[in-house]
Amino acid sequence: MGNATDHKGHRWETPDVSHIRNPETAHESSDVNVPLIAKFIGILAASIVVIGLAMWAMFRYFEAREKAAEARPPSVVGIGRDKLPPQPRLQGAPGSEKLPLQEMEEMRKKNEAILSSYGWVDQNAGLVRIPIEEAMKLVVERGLPVRPQTPQPATESNQ
Repeated sequence: MGNATDHKGHRWETPDVSHIRNPETAHESSDVNVPLIAKFIGILAASIVVIGLAMWAMFRYFEAREKAAEARPPSVVGIGRDKLPPQPRLQGAPGSEKLPLQEMEEMRKKNEAILSSYGWVDQNAGLVRIPIEEAMKLVVERGLPVRPQTPQPATESNQ
């Protein structure tokens, strides 16, 4: 063991390192407990896996429970193609025995016929309707009406 003095004159002892084979590559064995850190990391990893699996199982359970408790729409519950849902049937016209989808299909066909044919809107006023395709062709040919530009009054910044 050797003794040394610092710049203020205090003496301190050099620790005995004779039991270490190569003092330049040595480390203090009491600083880090490697087996304990490895055990902690292993437990942490296992905990993450277990918690992840538990969360996945809970998600599946809650999803299945929610689907089972979810009320099915009346249009699906026990209704065949030829059966009507229980009263009140909001889609049906009074006295109509048609299913809502049939009514909607008829309405679409009626609207399509109106939009794709010529006819009077108001014969007295001379207003007619034309098919949409024809109207689009006319707009392309003639263009849209443009509002006339009004001359702007002269201001100090324009002069």
